[in-house]
Parts: sequence; structure tokens; C-alpha cells
Amino acid sequence: MRKIVSKFALAAGLVLAMALTFSCSSDGGGGATYWYSIYGIKDASYTNYILGLQSQYENPSYDDIRYIWSEVKRVGIFIESNNGISEQEIKTFFIQRDISPKEADYYLARLKKRGNDLGVYTSGDIRYHSAVIYAERE
Repeated sequence: MRKIVSKFALAAGLVLAMALTFSCSSDGGGGATYWYSIYGIKDASYTNYILGLQSQYENPSYDDIRYIWSEVKRVGIFIESNNGISEQEIKTFFIQRDISPKEADYYLARLKKRGNDLGVYTSGDIRYHSAVIYAERE
């Protein structure tokens, strides 16, 4: 009986280890995955404030983008957040919001190079003047 239990425990342990390995290493398509968060900006003055912060940096660092994001969170209203997102899903997100594929590719290039980025776009929700998406490599 003891031999059967230990073989069962060994088999269960192997199955669990395999499940954890595959679930943790899967990125949904062979590339990096990202988490994102979106905040709504109520009016033009706050949108201009965020755009002004962005324009201060010719080549912003990871920390510069994090600082701008902290200001977005301070003046904005949380809309949504998600993780495990592929580059293609981010590109699709932008295109669905009337951002050109070329602009979406530019955003993704900065995101891949630096590890984080944020984009300001016109909100489709009448409650917000604009929306800001922040994405970061997981």
C-alpha cells in the first residue's frame, strides 16, 4: 500500500510541476506580455497638463514615464486594468480607438525599448475629455 501511495504522490507531483511550468512560461504567443491600466481625464486642462509633462522629455527614461503616470493617477479616474496582454492585443486596442496602425507601432516600439510607455487618446466615453493608457512589460 505504501508503495502505491508514494508512486501516486510522485505522479501527482510531476503533473503539478508540469502544470505550473506550462502556465507560468506561457505568454500567449511567443512574445513578451504586458499589463496595462487606463485612467480617464475629465477636462482639457488636465489633458494639457499631462501632454505638457510628456513634452518636457525628448527621450524619457523608464522613471520619467513612471513619474508622468503617477500624475495621471493623481488627476485621473481609474477605468480599467489588465495583465498578460500581448503586443498584438495592445495594437488592436489602439486601432479600435481610431489610432493609426503606424502610431500604434510607434507606441509598441517605445514600449519594447524602454519597458513602459503611456499614450493619451481621445476618449469615446462622454464622461472624459481624454484617456491615458500606461503599459509595462511583465
